[in-house]
Amino acid sequence: MSISTKQFLKLQTIALFSLGLLSVHAQATPITLMGTNFDVIYDSSLVGLFGTPTLSGNAVFFTPVAFKAESLNGLGVVTANSTINLSIIEHAGRNITTFDLVELGDYRLVGANSVVGIGGQTRVFDIANPFIQANNQITTTSNLSIINSIFDSTTHDWASSSSVAVTGSQWANTTSYNYTIENLLTAYTDPAGTGPKIAFIEKKFAGSSISIVVTTVPEIDTYTMLIAGLGFVGFIARKKNRNNV
Repeated sequence: MSISTKQFLKLQTIALFSLGLLSVHAQATPITLMGTNFDVIYDSSLVGLFGTPTLSGNAVFFTPVAFKAESLNGLGVVTANSTINLSIIEHAGRNITTFDLVELGDYRLVGANSVVGIGGQTRVFDIANPFIQANNQITTTSNLSIINSIFDSTTHDWASSSSVAVTGSQWANTTSYNYTIENLLTAYTDPAGTGPKIAFIEKKFAGSSISIVVTTVPEIDTYTMLIAGLGFVGFIARKKNRNNV
């Protein structure tokens, strides 16, 4: 039975990844989310402020409840940051082309010079060859300067995004990806001046849509079934020949 280069590399990478978890993270609990086109593996002890991921179709998403930064009455800069690492394992006959991130949340500002901000980046590398990498900044797509009065507790929505492409010859044999989302929320209130000051920002959703191209390469199990089927047909043919003698 012969398998493709990508299938061989996939099996090799899964084995190396499993050994790495055992040797480097003795207390780690690797969790696998099994999907139609790819599987997601993550360390349950390292989800940070993102929380537990959910796999739905070709999307991986988080709904954090404590990813926030707040500065009150001239406290200055307050930050909240977290990084999540996911291993994405392609199924045979699937090629990942793009990792698209969308993040959503809300914020509130009170007082002059109160500021909030969102930063970070997404990064992808080939687990079998970590020097093959691509990354992009997380860019805010919303206005973050609406000032409320102290009596207005309304929060305002914000959104940010990032996209990383994994196409080209250097990614041709990649089957297993490390996908990193690094995030930073910042809140600032100016120590100078008087009056109430509030800068509050919170992340409520982070979701990555992973684009897939379906190829015609059969899975290893398909090869096995094909060979078994041909063997069975041969057995029946030989049995008929003996009966006809």
